[in-house]
Amino acid sequence: MTSYKSTEIEDALTRKGFIVTKKNKKVHHKKLTLFVNGKKTSVYTFISHGKKEYARGLLSAVKNQLFLDTSSELNDLISCPMSSEEYFDILIKKGIIKV
Repeated sequence: MTSYKSTEIEDALTRKGFIVTKKNKKVHHKKLTLFVNGKKTSVYTFISHGKKEYARGLLSAVKNQLFLDTSSELNDLISCPMSSEEYFDILIKKGIIKV
């Protein structure tokens, strides 16, 4: 699995419709929540703003929080071959969100 900087993950997710909904400087993380058509969904992840690189363990946690099945899907979401519409389709098929 590829490693990513926390800023790369945050930038990629914000391009896909995630918005920083909470910042907690005491524990050094941000909560990013997915919004679809202006509506908040139940999909969220936490990104550390103190951790410079995310490797296997942390990326696995992010993958699970984003309801993705494989590391490849997460890589595609972060490195942008997967569009926001393709990601929404995954979530719709799993019954996580409704559009």
